[in-house]
Amino acid sequence: MIHAKLDNAKALNHLREIVNKVGVAMMSTNNAQGHPKACPMHTLDFDEHGAVWFYTFVDSEKVVDGLSDSNIVNLIYSKPEKGIYVSLTGPTYVLNDPAKIRKYWQDRFKAWIPDGPDSKGLRLLKVSVIEGESWDIDTNKVVRFLKETKARISGEFIPEASMLPMP
Repeated sequence: MIHAKLDNAKALNHLREIVNKVGVAMMSTNNAQGHPKACPMHTLDFDEHGAVWFYTFVDSEKVVDGLSDSNIVNLIYSKPEKGIYVSLTGPTYVLNDPAKIRKYWQDRFKAWIPDGPDSKGLRLLKVSVIEGESWDIDTNKVVRFLKETKARISGEFIPEASMLPMP
């Protein structure tokens, strides 16, 4: 395996391109018993700050059970037929921002969210990526991304006022 040496911006852009191609992640959390559990999640955005955005409901199992003890999740994106594999890890936050919820809305989401962007309990789930890897079968390279976590480690990190870290 060859490790590609990339600066963080280049690695992040590479991971964003792949995530945009795949679109759906398996989000792995730990349930109340500490056992790993995964569910498919449609990616709304992987922004320039390294945050991956999803829709969720406040009473969903992943919020109520899966994120109750630890807000760290792992996102797995893969397209085996293309040799594409990505793993992203980071803390999660539930955001109640109606304007941003509407910003990401597309009618194709009605299958899962029949009442649309104004659905009761609909929220955004933000994963702030702190680690990421991709495996490229064609070039046999692994690309790694590690976001600075100094603020989190030092205790200086303060989530946005409208964002609630999961307990």
